[in-house]
Amino acid sequence: MSWIRQADSPEALRIPHRLAFPLRLRMSVFPVPSPEETPRAGSPSAPVDPAHAAAALTEAQKRAAERRLAAEQLLAQARMLEERIGIEAEQARIASARARVGQISAALNAAVADEHGAKEIAEGAATTLQAVIQEREKLQSRVDELRSAIEAAQEDVTALETRLADARSIVQRGVAAQNDASAQLDELARAEQQARAEAEAAEAGLRERIAAREQLEAELRSVETTVVPFSGAAPSLESIDMLNSLEKQIDAGSEASRRVAERRAADEARRRTTN
Repeated sequence: MSWIRQADSPEALRIPHRLAFPLRLRMSVFPVPSPEETPRAGSPSAPVDPAHAAAALTEAQKRAAERRLAAEQLLAQARMLEERIGIEAEQARIASARARVGQISAALNAAVADEHGAKEIAEGAATTLQAVIQEREKLQSRVDELRSAIEAAQEDVTALETRLADARSIVQRGVAAQNDASAQLDELARAEQQARAEAEAAEAGLRERIAAREQLEAELRSVETTVVPFSGAAPSLESIDMLNSLEKQIDAGSEASRRVAERRAADEARRRTTN
């Protein structure tokens, strides 16, 4: 069917003019010969009048021609019906394709909507991630500040330990001078009292610094539990070891002072006995 156009316009679906009318299958009624007119096999042929035979044969020829014309008309109508059915089948295929296009378009619109929703969710997640990163950076900055404060406190502790060591040295020199010269006992006693006061002040300052450092360390541990681990130097217990050593030295100094006081009391008792 070469007259079918393959285009998207309505002209492609237009039925040709010769098929626009309703199809009617006209059935011709042909006369059926009666049993009397049907020649019987084996019956003897009767003499036929030539004029009557010519008329009968002419009539039979007309009937045969009519039957042929009717058959040709039926064949033409069958061909037109076949073409129309082909057109309608093509229309059905086009309609099915259009329906499929509609379904695909609807699915595409749904996919676009889903993509838009997923994009909004992704943007929200990115915003949340950025907020979390900013909060982590703030906490990290706070950790750095606390670490700097701890380092400063450690420097103060070191300075106080130096002063405490100097005070112990003074106490030791005073004890040695007391052992060497009993005559300078009063002066050494004043020096010892001064050194003891400095040592007590240094110890009090050291305790304050240690308490401040422990408070900062506790705050640092509390903050570090809320942030991700950082790559830095591992914490050391060297300061605690130094503090333990310092406390031992302080205890040793107290014991030495007690011995000096006992020796001083014994010397004073001897002088009184002598006098």
